[in-house]
Amino acid sequence: MASQIRSAADEVDATVTGRYTGTTPGPDRPIIITTAFGVGKKKKYFTTSGAWDRDLLVATKDAALEGTSIIAADLHDKLLSVVKEA
Repeated sequence: MASQIRSAADEVDATVTGRYTGTTPGPDRPIIITTAFGVGKKKKYFTTSGAWDRDLLVATKDAALEGTSIIAADLHDKLLSVVKEA
């Protein structure tokens, strides 16, 4: 699995700086949590003030955990319709 992570990072010129891989009851695949970064070219990045509807947002740290928790609580029934409860 580590070689697949490295290969995927190489495809987008990113660097993986740490990883935790584990499984939990229920899902039929591993859950991977990683820290990765890439170096962008000057003036080729955008800030949140330049974000558009449907842009991909990568949230990290406390805000990501809290946001995920809020979404999971607010959308509990809808999530259960697509994900099996552990």
